[in-house]
Amino acid sequence: MKVLPIEADVRNSEDRDKIIDLSISVFESIDVFINNAGLGKVNLFIEQPEEEINELIETNVLSLIKLTQKASRVMKNQGYGHIINLSSSLAMLPTYPFAVYTATKAAVKAFSDCIREELEGYGIKVSTVLPGPYGTEFNKVANIGKASFKVYDVTKLAQKIVELILNPKENLIIPKKFGPLIWFTNLSKKFKKVVTSGIAAQIMAGKLETDEKLTQEREMIEAEIKVTT
Repeated sequence: MKVLPIEADVRNSEDRDKIIDLSISVFESIDVFINNAGLGKVNLFIEQPEEEINELIETNVLSLIKLTQKASRVMKNQGYGHIINLSSSLAMLPTYPFAVYTATKAAVKAFSDCIREELEGYGIKVSTVLPGPYGTEFNKVANIGKASFKVYDVTKLAQKIVELILNPKENLIIPKKFGPLIWFTNLSKKFKKVVTSGIAAQIMAGKLETDEKLTQEREMIEAEIKVTT
């Protein structure tokens, strides 16, 4: 089995070319292309820095669209392929401390739905994965630390994506129980508000706890500097 590690920044145009070109040079084809690179930042929208907004959109939407186009052109020439885009269950359960992040993941879902019919004519399948909270480094990067909501085993998510490759379908909501929850919340405006408000409260609690720890660590470092000087 050949393995080709590629160090690249998906936001960089030359690096995107490198990902595709090196893959073709080694494997001669792209059978499955998984857009897994993503970034989350918890912040109240009214307080969110413009740089952070740009970073989220560039990473989660623009890079994904541009990489998908490159991979699609290769697959069109091959006459087959499977594109898997990672969205989020929050795309269907919009939550305010994650406004921009949620918007980017909703864009991924809409984009995948739009290109599916077009690419089907070239033998290319398009799937969207909408995961719930899994045990990756996402919470740490998003600045919500160990939030109180349940985190699921990420290896099970990986296994489900493998199954999706073997048995393609349009959308994969995982864990499975999130499917009925999303369906029901979109039927009831009142229930949807209860669910999303609950998610928001847990996310904000994690963010405030993390912010407090960071402030304490910064104050300790500043105090140590004063002592040494």
